[in-house]
Amino acid sequence: MKIFQASALRIGFQIVAGIFFTAIITLMMYPIREFLGSQIVALIFLLPVLFSVYFLGLLPAIITSVTSFLCLNYFFIPPYYSFLVHKGQDFVTLLVCLLIAVFTSQLIDKARKGTQLARQHEMEATSLYQLLLALSAKADTGSIAGTVAEHTLRTIPCSRVEVNLNSSKAIPTVVINKPANTTDGGSSYLFTYPMLSSLSEEGSIKVWVDHQVLTGDEDRLLSMYANQGALALERSRLMAIETHAHIM
Repeated sequence: MKIFQASALRIGFQIVAGIFFTAIITLMMYPIREFLGSQIVALIFLLPVLFSVYFLGLLPAIITSVTSFLCLNYFFIPPYYSFLVHKGQDFVTLLVCLLIAVFTSQLIDKARKGTQLARQHEMEATSLYQLLLALSAKADTGSIAGTVAEHTLRTIPCSRVEVNLNSSKAIPTVVINKPANTTDGGSSYLFTYPMLSSLSEEGSIKVWVDHQVLTGDEDRLLSMYANQGALALERSRLMAIETHAHIM
């Protein structure tokens, strides 16, 4: 519920910001409207739409588009202070302005989301590479479990991480907590990811977070960490078996 309220409040603030920018543009052009043609005014009203879609998002941009359309019609298209349009040319200008604003909003939003997705994938690839690099230098299962726990706590916004191992009862559960001077956002929710190798379940990763549902990025990262941790543990166990067989 808190996440929904925070999201609704954020979207509401973005919508208000887009409308406010439209109001600023309207106030700036109002005193000189007699010297501006309707086509020029329509182009200027695209500015708050572009601002909204780039900095605020698609929904605020669409609402800003409608707001700009209404302000253009009410204040800058004769007869003033009315939503009636007497000239066919002005009606076409209004319609084209609205269509361009909406379609431009959608195109820019898709491009922005594509850029964000590419950056997210780059971050995930970098994080996974760092984990693989750290695991490649570890040979014993205890060090592997500690490395997985530390990397998880460093890259996932959680308050506590536990890595449990099934292969060896002699190795205790690796537990890492967030520093005491770091404040938590309320209740903690537990999520468990099994570390499954090709032969067995090597153990599990447990994380405590302050939100009830993990984001898609967090879920993907934790799944990758569990898989890579399982592979490293399996490698360590097979190497130990091989070493023991050579000694025998």
